[in-house]
Amino acid sequence: MKLLDSEKSWELFLKKAFINNTNGTCPEELESIGRQILGKCDGLPLAISVVGGLLVGAQDKRRWQEVLDQIDSNIPENNVPKILGLSYQNLSPHLKSCFLCLAFFKEDVTIRSNELASIWHAQGLIQEKGSRSVEDIGRGYLNELINRSMLQIQDVTIDGQVKNFRLHDLLRDMCLSKAEEEMGVRIVKGEEGGCSSASSYKPRHHVVYYKSSETLSSNQNKYLRSVFLFNVREWRSRMDIPTPYLKSFQLLKMLYLDGFGLWKFPNCLRCLVELKYLRIHTNREWFVLKLPSWIGDFKKLEFLYVEYVEFSGVALKMESLRDFGTRRAMGKPMKAEKWKSIESLKGMRLEDWVEMSSGLIMSDSHLRELSIDVSDFMKVGDEMVSRGRESLQKMTNLVKLHIYLDTTLLDFVTHEVTKLIPDLKSLTSLKLKASIFNTFECPAASEFPPNISHLKLSGMQDASMEELGKLRKLQYLTLNNLYIYNDMRRVKILHDGFPCLKALSLKRIRLTGMDIEEGGMPSLKQLRIRQCPQLESTENLPKHIIISFA
Repeated sequence: MKLLDSEKSWELFLKKAFINNTNGTCPEELESIGRQILGKCDGLPLAISVVGGLLVGAQDKRRWQEVLDQIDSNIPENNVPKILGLSYQNLSPHLKSCFLCLAFFKEDVTIRSNELASIWHAQGLIQEKGSRSVEDIGRGYLNELINRSMLQIQDVTIDGQVKNFRLHDLLRDMCLSKAEEEMGVRIVKGEEGGCSSASSYKPRHHVVYYKSSETLSSNQNKYLRSVFLFNVREWRSRMDIPTPYLKSFQLLKMLYLDGFGLWKFPNCLRCLVELKYLRIHTNREWFVLKLPSWIGDFKKLEFLYVEYVEFSGVALKMESLRDFGTRRAMGKPMKAEKWKSIESLKGMRLEDWVEMSSGLIMSDSHLRELSIDVSDFMKVGDEMVSRGRESLQKMTNLVKLHIYLDTTLLDFVTHEVTKLIPDLKSLTSLKLKASIFNTFECPAASEFPPNISHLKLSGMQDASMEELGKLRKLQYLTLNNLYIYNDMRRVKILHDGFPCLKALSLKRIRLTGMDIEEGGMPSLKQLRIRQCPQLESTENLPKHIIISFA
């Protein structure tokens, strides 16, 4: 970005320093100190943002003077990296460790918030407190780093939660340096080779950019706690990681494989019985890995993600597993036995859920998040739908449910989808999504859980906004790929519709207008409109609504 002039610099500084103050104004007694601090940033937006982040929540003169003194005593003129270093120095020890985990990711990559949270948890940086979930605690840590301008937001959800983010190059350089010095992280690139056996440096974490087997070394691997292995070769169709390399880990707790063309689940991983975290991205949908029966021997495994997985039908006993996910499941229905700790299941087929739910502890299941794919029409029928809902009804702690429909059995898609939705008081977030070739009818308000607050509908046949408006506790509504069949292509909001709705997102809808009766959507604060070219006017919308187009 270009350097900012003094006026724009001051505007940005106030926006960051007073991020929790909607007025964005600076108290008179702080302005002189603030402008002195700002003068050290030379108009560089990143430096201004980071220094402003140091002052978030601090509106007393003493704290502002401390920051100015830190800059004056430790930082020579025009030394932006030193200014950025202040942001790290002022973190708590716990947040420093959280920030240093960003060294595990590739340069210029978009990072998913939930993926980072799972790594934090595997590193022992997230401890559950009372009723707060790992996800909630991780989100709090992430927001604190964002408020300090140490991370750059890429995407946010409709309710304002950060979905994806990036790390600025200058901050990444600092992160890598500190991670090596304080956390024992070593970055290994193809031209560097492995550690020398004579080296006294014993890293605890390896991030390896793999180009050939020469990149890898089995020396000193017994000291490692985590390995992130990225295949950066141009041709990545086959796997040739030497077995001795993977077998040399004795205390490894985290293994992250990305970009390897694995034809089968690596048998050499069998000895890694200390693993708590295993993630395998093949990045090619034809590389489907059959989940071996011996994976059940990993008694300490808490997180398992295999991008494309095939189930063998053997029941797996994984009492410590908390999070299991896949992009696509194949093979026989998944069987589970005594998954006592499971909290999140993603990418399960309906038949997988029906089969494996019998192995879960029903009476006090910890399951909070579940996504189900309905795709194999030969196995979908009234009995399976009934059994699926019966099992869901027992998940009394379920908070989030995602049902994805991708089947050619159109009668099922149209009429049976709502029968899967359980009537759970705990369920507050629901997503119903159909593929581009399928649609489903809008469920009646009575078919939704009573406390639903977040609802996303994609591929619906028609927008029954009158019916959806009856959901009294709904706060966030997203409608994508909506098919509107009335002649005018307009939707109507009744006078008592959506009493608690705070945000509405519309995307890829052939919509020409919205008619809102007086009193409708009284709590709405934000309306997102994306890829709705026929929406000609928003003049009839309440004036207090913030409308954003993209």
